[in-house]
Amino acid sequence: MSLSVDMRNLPSLSALRAFEAAARLGSFTAAAQELGMSQAAVSYQIKRLEIHVAQTVFRRGGRGVSLTEDGERIARAVNRAFNLIEQGLRRPKGDHSLAVTTTASFANLWLSPQLGNFQDRHPTIDLHVVGENEIRDPADGKYDIAVRTGAGRWEPLVSDKLFDVTFTPMCSPEFLRACGGNIELAQLGELRRIVPQEPWWDIWMSETAAGLHPMTGREIKLDFQTECTAAARAGQGIAILMPAFTRRDMEEGALIAPFEHTSTDGSAYWMTYERGRRSDPKIVAFRRWLLSELKTTVV
Repeated sequence: MSLSVDMRNLPSLSALRAFEAAARLGSFTAAAQELGMSQAAVSYQIKRLEIHVAQTVFRRGGRGVSLTEDGERIARAVNRAFNLIEQGLRRPKGDHSLAVTTTASFANLWLSPQLGNFQDRHPTIDLHVVGENEIRDPADGKYDIAVRTGAGRWEPLVSDKLFDVTFTPMCSPEFLRACGGNIELAQLGELRRIVPQEPWWDIWMSETAAGLHPMTGREIKLDFQTECTAAARAGQGIAILMPAFTRRDMEEGALIAPFEHTSTDGSAYWMTYERGRRSDPKIVAFRRWLLSELKTTVV
């Protein structure tokens, strides 16, 4: 097999490994520890890379390093290349594996309980779902599909809209009983609220009369919907949650939405993938299944 790339035109692998680690960690020292090298050796390899590309890739500062504009561009290219190498070296699974990356909230609260349905319909597809805080780019080659939130503009990827992000206050039946069986808008500010990292409480209260009353209650601040949902189920307070993720809890009586009003922050969930793979049978199958399941459980 002949190679189409002249390896003489590429920097050394050692220089690229040192650069990737330093770019990811923001520190030559941390990169040296990860790679089992000295800091001087990491600095030397990066200097070799800068000489090779005739560009400065890092800004040196007192508390670490940061990428220059050229460095960011090269880092994206190096990450894609390393992901492709990893994918090529991975044990082959044939043409039946499908890797999906998504938010931890979507993976845990909606997708995981539905996966059996997908496997029943498509028993030959080996589905691998990763729920993580940082959503990866399908163009990197490690994942086939990314399900993410936002405005849907991630060119050159294809973005298929799944559903709008909407939210409303919810609590457990026990918490509601402790409040006398009913919660008034004027009373809401006195209660213990479970607060996510998103400004959803502020949005919802600004759209209702609750925003006219002082907020004197205690707050439990949690980062993600999975944590907020678990705390609300356990009766720890009233949380602002997505009905899309809590439909089963509400049907089973584990959570109650005491108010009719729902709000949105204008974002939505989207399924994204590479434009050149629109007709890939695995992606077509997952897209059709996902839209069908969402139609009966969310939309």
